[in-house]
Amino acid sequence: MLKYNIRLEQNTILNYQRHIAMIDDPYVQRLLNRIIEDEVIHIQCFQTLLREYEKNNIC
Repeated sequence: MLKYNIRLEQNTILNYQRHIAMIDDPYVQRLLNRIIEDEVIHIQCFQTLLREYEKNNIC
């Protein structure tokens, strides 16, 4: 489940990056970049949880 969520977050970032490339409005680009920062934090959280689960043989 965590690996799946990590992949979803990564794909979401790619989609936001594609949208940024197509949008000319700097405000919207900044907003999407800020959302990407949140997605990166989500990935880091999921990765931390995954490492903990693997370390403790919970998975």
